[in-house]
Amino acid sequence: MAQTQEAYKKAVSTLFSSLDRVESHLASTSNSGPYYYGGSITEADIRLYVTIIRFDPVYVSLFKTNKGMIRFQYPNIHRWVRNLYWNVPAFKDTTSFEHIKGHYFMSLTMLNPSGIVPEGPVPDILPLEERVNGA
Repeated sequence: MAQTQEAYKKAVSTLFSSLDRVESHLASTSNSGPYYYGGSITEADIRLYVTIIRFDPVYVSLFKTNKGMIRFQYPNIHRWVRNLYWNVPAFKDTTSFEHIKGHYFMSLTMLNPSGIVPEGPVPDILPLEERVNGA
């Protein structure tokens, strides 16, 4: 948790630089499959999924990482996470947006003393076939 504006700015810049690298990797022609390293799910997919699936519903507002949202600014990451959620049952079956949002917004009282859980984004994750225009 950043204690100064300067620390926050540095952390947010680092985070979005990392998202830019992930976006570029997923866009590259050397990535010949629906998963991070091609045609097979790897540990990288699992580890990245747990962060990306929480990004728009929690991190954007609670952690003030609001320079962009996955669904609007990162089309390749968005396509990748939706593919995992909708096409690989293990991901969808173990993802509870209600629990994710409730846990973060109600337990981090320093960041959210009122315990209010935001309504959006709605829907939590878009259907796989839906196209999204960038903001």
